[in-house]
Amino acid sequence: MVRYTIKEKEVSTKIATYYFLYLGGGSLVSWNAILNSLDYFEKKFSDYSVAFIFPVAVYLAQFLSSLVMTRLSERLPLNMRIIGTFAIISVVLAILPIEAAFLKETGFGFQVLMVLLFILGTCNNICMSSLTGLSSQLPGQYSAYIFLGTSLLGLSLSLLRELSSYLFSGSQGSNISVLFFF
Repeated sequence: MVRYTIKEKEVSTKIATYYFLYLGGGSLVSWNAILNSLDYFEKKFSDYSVAFIFPVAVYLAQFLSSLVMTRLSERLPLNMRIIGTFAIISVVLAILPIEAAFLKETGFGFQVLMVLLFILGTCNNICMSSLTGLSSQLPGQYSAYIFLGTSLLGLSLSLLRELSSYLFSGSQGSNISVLFFF
């Protein structure tokens, strides 16, 4: 009992709070960014039901990656599952709006988007599962910080998207607005 109390006090630092808030926000940043920019992708791929089809790719990826998560966690260390997925998410998020702008209204462009969304869904699930597993080994407040970070970042991204839309309105404003946002 004493060891747990000492361990709990060691973990209960401000930096740990910020760390878990950051990780929570980062784990689902890509999905929140996609949700906040569905209007942009609808304009670029007006022949497709973007609002319906985008979640299918993400949720299918999350479902399939859940099936192999136990095996994956046995083979890849925790740091690689978190840092590696953050790196992939960052690269894919940088590519998404550019890909949509250059390959708009093409079947090939939409297929590439679906593959990128599948990759994002897989990375989101691996990252969030790993973070949930990590936080389950610590006092409950750290799980709450992960989910609070996810919520705060989701709200912040909504505000940032509105701000970028307002600042860059005009004929080419949509592309610039989304590039700024992403």
